[in-house]
Formats: sequence, structure tokens, C-alpha cells
Amino acid sequence: MEAIVEVLPADERAKLELAYRPSATEYTARDMRRDLRLIIAHLQEQATKTVRLILLLDEVDVMNDYDQLTQQQLRRIFMEQFAQNLGAVVAGVRISKAWDRLESPWYNLFNEIELMPFGREDALALLQEPVKGVYRWDQDALEFIVAHANGRPYRIQQYGLESVNRMFEGNRTTIQLADVEGAHEAIQRMAET
Repeated sequence: MEAIVEVLPADERAKLELAYRPSATEYTARDMRRDLRLIIAHLQEQATKTVRLILLLDEVDVMNDYDQLTQQQLRRIFMEQFAQNLGAVVAGVRISKAWDRLESPWYNLFNEIELMPFGREDALALLQEPVKGVYRWDQDALEFIVAHANGRPYRIQQYGLESVNRMFEGNRTTIQLADVEGAHEAIQRMAET
């Protein structure tokens, strides 16, 4: 919900009176369904065509470890009466094949399209295009990411974001190998927790 709310102008967020608050300690599936209903209705008021809100869920394979109830609550969101206005594109490296079974809370909800990991050129484009004309990448920094991200778009983006933040801390406009190595250490720590 945080990502959805962030793209709404602040004055529109205030009018909607959403249950979601960045500092909230509890936000339930019921709250999310209510907020989605409000957001979709608000967007529909401004549109001439039917609104379709598409959620991008990257690294969705982490849900393999969620309990069955949590997975069912998320599925219920896509089965609500506003489901015609809601869709999702999900990506993951090891999405559980248990989702293909009738007893799975995800059965028949997604169409699987297998994609190959990013090749070198796609990985470089994902890193360089968003910052083109604003920041530069040292070639060694790019090579390090390509070698360590294993073609995973999410991981490539993690390296990029962490590296840019480290470049900012150094008050520079070029992302260096040291920035990427620091990003690598931070990503490794996150993966261990």
C-alpha cells in the first residue's frame, strides 16, 4: 500500500482518509481492501474509461514462507468485488509450484510466463538508463553488479539504489566500485536476516 499511496498527490491522500499511515503499527488485510476500494473509486471519478490498477509484486517468491492464512488474505484482495479494477504482475525466481495445486490459495490466480534472467546488455541498461545524463557509472562498478546479480532484475535494482545512495553520501556524481562493494555488503546482510 505504501507504494500506491506514494504516487497519489498529498492533497488527494488527505481527502481519501485512508487507513494506511506510514507510522501505523498495524495494517490489516481488511484495511488494505478498504483502502484499495477508496483509491479505485477516487481514480474512477477522474477517468473516462474503466480504471485498472496494476500492482507490481517483485520477488514474490518470499511468499512461499508466509503462512497459509496470510496468503489467503492476499488472494482475497484479488477476488473482491473491485477485482475487475485490480491486477498484478508478479515476479520471482523460485515461485512455489505448489501454487499449481487445487489446495493452494493461489491456484488459478496467475498465468505463469517464464522469463530468462537478464543478460548483460539488459542489466547494464537497467542500471544506466534511469540515471543517464545525471550520474555516471565507473565501468568496474557495472561489471561487479553484472557478475554478482545473477541476472535478477530486483537484485540489479537493489545494487543500483544502494550504490547511488553511497555515491550521494560521498557527495559525488560518479558511482564507483567502492560504492557497489558497499552496496554488496549491505545486500548480503539483508539476505542473512
